Parts: sequence; structure tokens; C-alpha cells
Amino acid sequence: MISPLRFSDMIKCTTNLSRRLFPQYFRRMTSTSRLIDLVSFPPTFSPYERQALLTSNKFTTFFSRLTGAADEAGASVDKIEVRQIDLFRNKLGFAYLCVHCRDKKGKSVPGIVFLRGDSVSILVIVKSIETGREYLVLTTQARVPACDFARIGLCAGMLDDDAIVQSVAVKELAEELGISAKPRDLKLLHKGLFLSPGGSDERISLYYTELSAHQREIDRISDEVRGASSERERIIAKVIPLDEALRSVASFDDSVIVNSLLLYQSRKAEVGRSDLSVA
Repeated sequence: MISPLRFSDMIKCTTNLSRRLFPQYFRRMTSTSRLIDLVSFPPTFSPYERQALLTSNKFTTFFSRLTGAADEAGASVDKIEVRQIDLFRNKLGFAYLCVHCRDKKGKSVPGIVFLRGDSVSILVIVKSIETGREYLVLTTQARVPACDFARIGLCAGMLDDDAIVQSVAVKELAEELGISAKPRDLKLLHKGLFLSPGGSDERISLYYTELSAHQREIDRISDEVRGASSERERIIAKVIPLDEALRSVASFDDSVIVNSLLLYQSRKAEVGRSDLSVA
């Protein structure tokens, strides 16, 4: 007969062996169990709504980042209250969370989160074949949170579950600007910039693309209203000379435009210095 002590030792050995042989499965199993223990929903939420949040890439990515950061900092995540969610085409769009956290000294820290998920933007530079002049292509559309019904921005979009960043960028270029591009046309400026870390989890990847077109095609970019009708988008392009935009970066009140222009300017300066050193 196996003694209780020896039996517990066998369980411990089996667990340790599982950790070594199947580390990814073990971490996923542990994370899933921890997630279920920590998350709470209002009684009005249906099983479908609960499942939509718990299985969404947006939420599981946030949960993994949050608990990983807490473990590393010696902090703790005690509870995640789901206050409200919005579903887009039967998938999680946004969520409003109240996260109960404590720092390593046991002090409570603010934890209101507007869960949006990651996004991508593209700085579009188009060079005129006839004149050689470069233009910056922006978008204008209503942005109610900013109290602006014709707000200037860059072509951008949210990442759906399991979406590839470059593929989303290419899709948004076609939808918002009518520009056909391929993933290889995109160059990375920043892999993940937090826009409002005091309130939202959103982290945006910044890309740029440099294209060439006839002047008549550049002049026609702003002639049409574009955007995904299913998302009630009405987007009109705005084209301005790139040199003017770079001279007046501070005039923009959009952080994505400002950061993208400054990073692009820095990238071009590095290329220029590299060319000079090679020469």
C-alpha cells in the first residue's frame, strides 16, 4: 500500500515532469485556470457574452501581459470585474474593466481599463512621377470622443483576433484611401506605442509606405468618400506636401501623426548619414 507521503511525492514528480516535457501546455493550462478564477461578470451577462470575452485574443493578450507584469514586479492581481462589453459581428470589440491590483507593498493601484486591443497605422508618402515632389496622405473623419467631426489622422485600423498586422494595414489602405499595396511595401517605424496607458490597453504599431503615382492620380485621391460601410465609416483623404508637414509637425494635435512624422524624419536622416559614410 502506498503511503500518503509517497503518493504526494509521486504527484509532485508527475507535475514537475509535465512542466519539463510540455511547458507551453502547462503554462496555458495554468493561465486559463487563473483567468477563470479572477474574472467576474455582472449577473445580466449571458453565457455567450462571457465566452466571447474569455476566448477573445484581445482579452487573453491583455490578461497575459497584466499577470506577467504583476509577477515580475512583485504585485498582485486580485480580481477583474467586467463592467460592460461591445460585440462587433459577434466578436469582442471593446470592454470596460475594473481591475483590482496591489503593488508589492500591498497598496491598491488604479485599475480602470478601456480594453480596445492593438492597432496599426500607416504613414503614406506618395511621390509624383512628373514632379518628384512627395506628398503626405491623411484621412479626415468624425471622431466623437475628440469632439471633432472632420478630424485629421493617419490611415489606421484595429487588429481583430489572430490578425496579422501587415495584412490589416494593407486592408485599411484599400478601404480608407483606395490605395493598393502589398505587405512588403510596409516598413516599420515603431512596433508598439501606447496611446493612453492611464486608461486604455491599446498599443499601436506604426508603419510607413513610400509609393509613386502620376500627379493626376494624387490629385484625385481626395475626390471620394471611402471607408467600411459596415462600420459606418465616412472617410475623405487629405493630401498635403510632405515638406510642409515636416516643417510644421507641432501644428498637428494627433499623437500618431506627430510620432510617425518624427520617426520617419529620423529614419530618413539615418539613411542619409549611412549613404554619406558609404560614399
